[in-house]
Amino acid sequence: MIDLRHLSVFFLSLFLAVSCSGGTSCGTPLEDPVTDPVTDPGTDPGTDPGTDPGIDPLEGDQVPPGTLTRLFPDRDTVFGEAIDTFPDPSRIRPTMVGPDVPEDEGELLWEYAILDDQLVNASFEAPLSHRRLWAAYARLVPLEWRVPLLRVTFYLEQDGISNLARVNQTEVGQDTLLELSFAKYLSNFLGNGDTLDDSLFSLFVHETSHVFESADADSVAAPARWCFYRTNCPPGQTWFDRFWNEFWSEAQLAEWQAIIDEFQTPDTRAPYQELVYPRFPELFVSRYAATNVTEDLAESFLEFVQRDELPESDDYNGAAKVRWLWQHQALVSLRGQLRAAR
Repeated sequence: MIDLRHLSVFFLSLFLAVSCSGGTSCGTPLEDPVTDPVTDPGTDPGTDPGTDPGIDPLEGDQVPPGTLTRLFPDRDTVFGEAIDTFPDPSRIRPTMVGPDVPEDEGELLWEYAILDDQLVNASFEAPLSHRRLWAAYARLVPLEWRVPLLRVTFYLEQDGISNLARVNQTEVGQDTLLELSFAKYLSNFLGNGDTLDDSLFSLFVHETSHVFESADADSVAAPARWCFYRTNCPPGQTWFDRFWNEFWSEAQLAEWQAIIDEFQTPDTRAPYQELVYPRFPELFVSRYAATNVTEDLAESFLEFVQRDELPESDDYNGAAKVRWLWQHQALVSLRGQLRAAR
């Protein structure tokens, strides 16, 4: 039996499936889902209208009726709403493979297309809890910085083990899109009048870095072009590329790979950051930043947004990366918008 959640993702892969799995950027895990029913706050989300990307609002996929209540017979609520009126998920994504794994074992996914900045699924109306969290993200992050974010998924793990959020880059037909996935930990948000606490704000900012890392870094303000898979822009054009070239030298990569080769065996698969960070703590703003380039950029960007002032290069671990972000007016402008919208 293989646990798919624990497979390593090689950070040089052009297919980026990046996840926030509990590092500093994720904040402390939020509480379990609230048990009180969610109520409509009665306010207009106030988001700017998006652009219809021409992608079908999903094709009507949905598991058999009653799946949700069958899998959770002892629960009264899910995402803070009554389980007996909550829509069944779009599908179940296996997290384990093997002959003894039940067919319906895995993550329950509620999948939506983003059309006019709203959650759309052809099979069911997005429940209030999902709409409220998406509206909070859309209020926080300017539309022009999330143009390629065309899918949103809410997921619920049956065993209670889950990342907080993740951004996936994938292809649908001729379109390249980003998908933002939210996990079940919404109670701090739903129970506090849709207020973003420190944990959820940090989560949103971290994941937004995963969205804009594929943007053209030569844009003087909001991204003028998106460079998916690094194929429709010249080499070195994206924020990911620029950060990589500035801070992840070939010599460093070779040294870090040697650490991996020395300490990891097929039986001991320690997380990458657990091996690299202790050797080079001065290079990273957090332990999780040592996971790979994309997480290093996301953690550094979060530090850049949260800190009030431009640091000196040696003010704290990883401060040189935060100083580098301050050199780019487009990111300074985005920082100001995120802080003002909170």
